[in-house]
Amino acid sequence: MKRWVRHLLYKWKFKSSKVHAYSSISLDTIIAESCVIFPDVVLSHSELDRHTYVQRDTTIVNTRIGSFCSIGSNVKIGLPDHPLGYVSTHPAFYDPTQPILKSFATDVLHQASKKTMLGHDVWVGDGAFVRSGVTIGTGAVVAAGSVVVKDIQPYSIVGGNPAKHIKYRFESDVVDALLKLQWWTFRDEELRQLSQSFVDPQSFISRVKN
Repeated sequence: MKRWVRHLLYKWKFKSSKVHAYSSISLDTIIAESCVIFPDVVLSHSELDRHTYVQRDTTIVNTRIGSFCSIGSNVKIGLPDHPLGYVSTHPAFYDPTQPILKSFATDVLHQASKKTMLGHDVWVGDGAFVRSGVTIGTGAVVAAGSVVVKDIQPYSIVGGNPAKHIKYRFESDVVDALLKLQWWTFRDEELRQLSQSFVDPQSFISRVKN
C-alpha cells in the first residue's frame, strides 16, 4: 500500500487520535481516543488505550497498553523471540507463517510472540527493550536503555540490563490509594478539574476521596 493511501486510511480509522506520517499500523490494531503516534512507528496486533503516545522509531508487537502511557523513541516492545533449545533458531524450521521466502516447517512449533501487557500511566524511556510476554504494572517507570525480561510491579522504577528494581515512586499507602482510585478511568472533564492536584499525590488522593 502506498504511503499516502495508508496515511489517509489511518486518518479515517483513527480519527480521534493523531497518527503522523511514515508509521505502519496493522489493520487489527486498536487505538483509542487522544493518542499520538509519531513518525516511523510500527504497531502490530496491538491495542492502545486513551491519551497514550508513542515516540518515533518505536516498534510494538502483540501488546496491550493502558491509558496515559508515555512510550519513548527507539523502544522495542513484544518482539518475537527465537527458540534456543531447537537445532536451529531460524523460523524456517518452526513457523511456516513467517514472511520468509522458504519454510521447512509444516506446523507452528513455537509461539514466537507472547502477549505483552502494560498497565496505565507507564513511562518507558528511550531505547528500552521489553521482552514479549512481560507484564508492566500501572505507574511503573522503565529507565532509558533498559532491557526488561520479567514482570514489573506497579509504580516500580527499574533500570539496567537486565532491568532491576531501583525504588518505588511512592510509599506503599500512596500506591495502594492510587491503584484503588483508578484515576485513569475518570472522564476528561473530571481530570481537567483535578489537574492542579496532580503535582501532589497526597493532595490529589484527599481531593478525590472528598
